[in-house]
Amino acid sequence: MQTLNLGFFYEEKDSRDQVRYGGYGITSIQDFAENVTHILEGASPADLKGIHANGWDGLEVSRVAAAIHESLATGGGIVTLDRSSAG
Repeated sequence: MQTLNLGFFYEEKDSRDQVRYGGYGITSIQDFAENVTHILEGASPADLKGIHANGWDGLEVSRVAAAIHESLATGGGIVTLDRSSAG
């Protein structure tokens, strides 16, 4: 995979010469798999509250991305975020 973002994905060898992958593109997938395993082993999704991002966090990121897009489209103007449905 090619990316200009060097922290997204990297490959390295450990002390036993085994290839290991890292970067936040990999870590996010590992975290998801660990969360699924946690729940399949009988834990509650509520146990993960506050530890990982949730839907409200995703909504906030989407708001910021949309505001950046709008600002760029209007020549760099300030954009007020709509917080009426914030969690």
